[in-house]
Amino acid sequence: MTFAKPFVVSLFVFAFSLSVAAADLTVTSNADLPDANPGDGVCTTAGGGVCTFRAAVQETNALSGADTIYFDFAAPTSITLGLGEVLINDNVTISGSKMPADIWLIGNGASRVLSVLRAGITVTIRGVTISNGVTTGNNPGGGIYVAAANISLENVVVRDNISGASGGGVYSGTGVLRFINSTASGNIAQGNGGGGGISVQGNNSLIQRSNIINNQAPRGGGGVEVSGGTTTIVETTLDNNYTNGGGGGLLAVFGTANISRSTISNNTAYRSGGGIALPYGNVTLVNSTVSGNTVSNGGGGGINTGENGSIGYLTVRNSTIVSNTSLYSGGVTGGYAAGVRIGNSILSGNVALTGPNINSQFTSLGGNLVSDRSGSMGYLETDLPDGTNPMLGPLANNGGPTKTHALLAGSPAINFGLNSGVSDLATDQRGKGFLRLVGQNVDIGAFEFVGKMGSR
Repeated sequence: MTFAKPFVVSLFVFAFSLSVAAADLTVTSNADLPDANPGDGVCTTAGGGVCTFRAAVQETNALSGADTIYFDFAAPTSITLGLGEVLINDNVTISGSKMPADIWLIGNGASRVLSVLRAGITVTIRGVTISNGVTTGNNPGGGIYVAAANISLENVVVRDNISGASGGGVYSGTGVLRFINSTASGNIAQGNGGGGGISVQGNNSLIQRSNIINNQAPRGGGGVEVSGGTTTIVETTLDNNYTNGGGGGLLAVFGTANISRSTISNNTAYRSGGGIALPYGNVTLVNSTVSGNTVSNGGGGGINTGENGSIGYLTVRNSTIVSNTSLYSGGVTGGYAAGVRIGNSILSGNVALTGPNINSQFTSLGGNLVSDRSGSMGYLETDLPDGTNPMLGPLANNGGPTKTHALLAGSPAINFGLNSGVSDLATDQRGKGFLRLVGQNVDIGAFEFVGKMGSR
């Protein structure tokens, strides 16, 4: 009996601590009011007795454990954050609807929408739109700022946000960013910022099956800036982004970008790299398309590897780089031979005053089709002859999540790639259901022609 009572009490205390340690909270009001008593496990505002989004986050911040915030609205609902940005400082899942347009978290036009400041925590946000956040001065992340946490944005739209520095839409510091099935659109970085849509500083980040469109940044990376660590970009479209500097679609500076099954199209840079710029960076482009990008006053309409000593490393395999425009090197700048490696790829229809497709020397991995070799050196016997027309269709929806240039019937690229270059590739750019190797020999470029006969 002596020990029974304390034991029962300890069980009760333990059970109570579990009940408030991890909570499921449901937002029922679109007002912007604080929680009455953060940490009591109940989301309710003073006097009103409703659960607002701000109150729910304040409650989860005060509780230990991983909490979940839901929304209970019968129709699409906007929540305007008139009290300024919402601070997230604990593990939480914010679960909106399956359609991100149904729940809008709208900034007040004077502060960002969300900040995640505590290092090492994990935040997941699903099914919401993050809009109208603004920062000024040297403050990054107009829509979402993440210092050193791990954040996963799934089925999220980040649009029409403005930052005073990098990351007009999203700024991810030294943690891990996962941007999945999501869209960054109409975001603007100002000042000396990079990454109009997304700026990534950390390692092992992922952008997958997403759209990065119509964003702007002054320094570089109109769509995406990778400024450290390694970011993987898969099944993603970077389209119609703009920068005054380098990398209309993507800037990789002191960072690594591994790009596969993606399309980088119709982006514009004033200085360098209409599609991609990689000064001091490292980019691998596999099963992907770089098309219709422009540099207004410099080189590398498709891809610029760096200039004046700031040379990056570029590897291109089974990709299509066409219809890009710049003053010099319409397709890819060369830099030096060891820095640019290209295999099983098409470079054609790029426009420049000098070096229309590849400028300077590069390392050929074989199986390339470069329609005009002027200004370039480094070809192998397995590359198709100078002047070969690849016979491509327009950039279009040919299946899969991203647009491609289809090989037309009779294209010389059919059956003339090197199988040794695709041993690790199961599909072409279009992904599941589109085999990378049809017949005895792989095709050159990002698209595999179906229905072909014979071999090279």
